[in-house]
Amino acid sequence: MISFLGGLSALEKLLCLVMLLALPPISEELLYRHFLMRLFPMNSRFWQWTAILITSTLFMLMHSQYAHWPSFALIGSLAVLFAYARVRTGGILVPVLLHSFAEICGMLSDTVLSQLV
Repeated sequence: MISFLGGLSALEKLLCLVMLLALPPISEELLYRHFLMRLFPMNSRFWQWTAILITSTLFMLMHSQYAHWPSFALIGSLAVLFAYARVRTGGILVPVLLHSFAEICGMLSDTVLSQLV
């Protein structure tokens, strides 16, 4: 991430960070937690958990660019959390906000770890 933002002006960095905090959470949550979860009948706990697990698996597989299994497991866990939030709240706003928060945590940890190396 640090090298990705290198060489950009302050305004370009800000714009890039705003886009990273808005576009992936909105588009991915709409796809996985709104459109795909609606394919399942959500009238019972069985179908709710089926939708959570299947959409979370698809979300995790779509992020297969991460080579290390702990990153992959973290993405899968976050996907389950986002999907559970979708089922629990019945809306898409909470999963989008959680996804944005996860993006912030990822960027901050990347920044901190790059300073240590």
